Amino acid sequence: MSGGLTISGIRVIGPQKPDAEIDFVPGANLVYGVSNTGKTFAFQAIDFCLGGRDRPKTTIPEASGYTSAQLGLISDTGEQYIVERDFSSGNARVYTAPFDHGGTLSNGKDVAQTAASTNESISSVVLGWCGLGGRVTRRNKDGKTGPLSFREMSRFVCINESYMLSEDSLGRFGKGFDYSPWLSCFSMLLTGTDASGVSEVASRAIRTARAEASRLELQRLLKRCNDELAELGESTEEVQGRLKKLEAATERAIDEQSQLQTRAREQDDLIRQSRADVEDAARRSRQASELLNRFELLQQSYKTDLVRLEAIQEAGTFMSIMPEEICPTCGTELVQDGDSRDVDDSISISVQSARAEHARIVALDHELSRAIEQVRGDGLQARKDYATAKLRFDGAKDRKALELAPRLEALFNDLRDLRAAEKKAAEAQALSNQITELEARIRELDGANRQPAPKASSSGIPSYEVSLLCDVIGETLETWGYPGFPRITWDGDFDDFRFDNQLRSDFGKGYRAFLLSAFVTSLMRYCKQRQIAHPRFVVLDSPLVTLHQDVSGPATSSEDGEFIQTDMKDAFFRDIARLSEDDGQIIIFDNDAPPDDLGPVHSHVFVGPNRGGRCGFFPAAT
Repeated sequence: MSGGLTISGIRVIGPQKPDAEIDFVPGANLVYGVSNTGKTFAFQAIDFCLGGRDRPKTTIPEASGYTSAQLGLISDTGEQYIVERDFSSGNARVYTAPFDHGGTLSNGKDVAQTAASTNESISSVVLGWCGLGGRVTRRNKDGKTGPLSFREMSRFVCINESYMLSEDSLGRFGKGFDYSPWLSCFSMLLTGTDASGVSEVASRAIRTARAEASRLELQRLLKRCNDELAELGESTEEVQGRLKKLEAATERAIDEQSQLQTRAREQDDLIRQSRADVEDAARRSRQASELLNRFELLQQSYKTDLVRLEAIQEAGTFMSIMPEEICPTCGTELVQDGDSRDVDDSISISVQSARAEHARIVALDHELSRAIEQVRGDGLQARKDYATAKLRFDGAKDRKALELAPRLEALFNDLRDLRAAEKKAAEAQALSNQITELEARIRELDGANRQPAPKASSSGIPSYEVSLLCDVIGETLETWGYPGFPRITWDGDFDDFRFDNQLRSDFGKGYRAFLLSAFVTSLMRYCKQRQIAHPRFVVLDSPLVTLHQDVSGPATSSEDGEFIQTDMKDAFFRDIARLSEDDGQIIIFDNDAPPDDLGPVHSHVFVGPNRGGRCGFFPAAT
């Protein structure tokens, strides 16, 4: 990729105020933490220094006293710059200095806020550092052109939360635009060719010169397309026939995959329920065993008590019939100190009490015996239930592991192969379409055929290049764990992408942000692969904050966001973390934390006040 910049940091300053700053590195950068800690302010400060019209919200209490922002930038050749912009006036100056200069900036150069000024503007300076200086974009359907502005480019590299969640198409803000400079900028990023060859209504000599330049450019593109189509080795008719067959086979495979996934979810439900039944039966069996042990101990105690009470009764009966004179044990003559009737009465009372207690314990023992039988029956039933549930659990697991999982894996591989073949056929189809378009446009320029050339889309986005970008977006979404194998296409009537025939605006807010993030990161990767100039950085504000997680199944919409597969956010973070210095730079501002096992990534964590870490973007008040 030629040109490009790396953001080295953002800083806001003010008189008698400590600097508030974040540093960044090439590759992946994460800024995350709780709400209201200055993440959006930091994003707005970056956008403002890149020529944005909207000033950061300095009305928040933490921003009081801060007067300007400084953005550090490093070119691909190593030059270091700082863009400083005043919050109040919007005036800007640029310096040649490292972000961590550690002193007072000097020898700066004033630049205009907008390209309309006669002086150099923020856009022209920054685009020049990117290798995009002097580019031209088309302004309207009549062919009016003008210098590329970084505001047009920012729609593809610096995405705020409002645009993340909006239903606007890629090429339009709101409704009613026939053509927009954002579409022209997008076409330039796709092809590497700007709109300098587009002709507005002008003099015949100017139109002729422009037409000749356009014809030469079209012939160059036509030769490249013919060469690439020749490498694929198929005729247009063969490509069309094979593409139709592949699309039909893919549809069948997707339908079967959907049915198998439904069956797999049913088996998962059965596994979960069977596991719960197994655990419940095991718990009841343990309870029955514990109760049985306690009851048997109690029954043993009852038996001991009965033996003791029977002994008391026998002793009392024996003593009541014993002669009073002689001790039956030692033969000593007994001497009575009182009335023998009192002794007889005491013996009788003891015997009667023992007999009553004996009868009560016998009754309790009978009840306990019945309870023991009941508990034994419950334990037996619990063991039967356990065996039945375990059998059901094992059967469901086996069906999923031995029947459904292999078929799903085979279908996954089949779909991957079909997609690869379909991709190749679609490339050939797109090349064939573009060759037809280019030939018709050349004939029109040459005057050989005044019929309008067939167009791939009403916006004039080149069909072949956009199909290649669609492949990159699909690969990104697959890496990010997006469900299924989405077919990505460009819809020229709406100037936006379709995902399995759904426009981005058809999705809920969470998925709109997720899909837009996939687009802008894929566009940077696409430009690197095709050596097309690009700013080489992407800044995303809140790409995940509206996504809610749910493990119960596929995505469903709601007013506040979407439920997604639990691993989509983790997959997103893991892919971003793999970005190398040569791949460019991605800066993420979000509330969500990455997975714990993500590994080393340049991060800033804002924990909020009084929580034992960095409070937020602004230094904590002392």
